[in-house]
Amino acid sequence: MQPLSTPSPAVARREHMHRAEPEASWKARAVADFGQHGDEDLAVSLLGAVRALTGQQVSPEHMWVSSARRAAAVSVDNIRFRWEQSQLVVLRPCVHCGLGQLASLALHSRADLGYALSAWQPRHPGCEQEDPTDW
Repeated sequence: MQPLSTPSPAVARREHMHRAEPEASWKARAVADFGQHGDEDLAVSLLGAVRALTGQQVSPEHMWVSSARRAAAVSVDNIRFRWEQSQLVVLRPCVHCGLGQLASLALHSRADLGYALSAWQPRHPGCEQEDPTDW
């Protein structure tokens, strides 16, 4: 006979299963919510951030959304914006070779956007700035 304080193996398994069900159900609900709302949340975040900085209303049909990458992108007047990791960035090709899509620093203000559109010179690590000819 087992002491009263130690449950039998069958009772212990049943108790474990009951504890596991709530754990599994909250996980299942979270995964379901992600599947139902993941793309929508990304789209709303991107469109809201772009509108706040540019004043432009963008149609959701013109955007790309990837739940797997947790990213969304849209072009406004030939400027490509991406929302990823809860940050808005501008994507531009390398100024040296013209290839790729390099991300700016995160855009938090219209001044940040102005910098990304004018002064920022995106370059691949291998595309070094040339020395001035009168150097």
